[in-house]
Amino acid sequence: MNIGVPAAGIELAIKPCSITPAAITSCLYLGIAGTAIAHTFWNKSIKILNASTCSMWYPLQPLVSALLGIVLLGEALTPQFLTGGILICAGILITVAVKPERK
Repeated sequence: MNIGVPAAGIELAIKPCSITPAAITSCLYLGIAGTAIAHTFWNKSIKILNASTCSMWYPLQPLVSALLGIVLLGEALTPQFLTGGILICAGILITVAVKPERK
């Protein structure tokens, strides 16, 4: 927000464009569905589970988003996506497998 909003203003000043009602509706949908609903589920899960358990699964969010883009929008499955997905899953597996010593 601190960078995106001013950058959007500069971009619009340099290269004006028309903002259509469909674009406004799309932005509102993304803001409401993509953010509000996700945060609502996140907050409910923190109430049910403890914060450390929930935070362990937080890195899966971009992976799930990318997978949905591939499945629903036909986006390309790239080597970078596969590498990132493997690293995310490996990090979660390491976190689950390593048990801290209790003193």
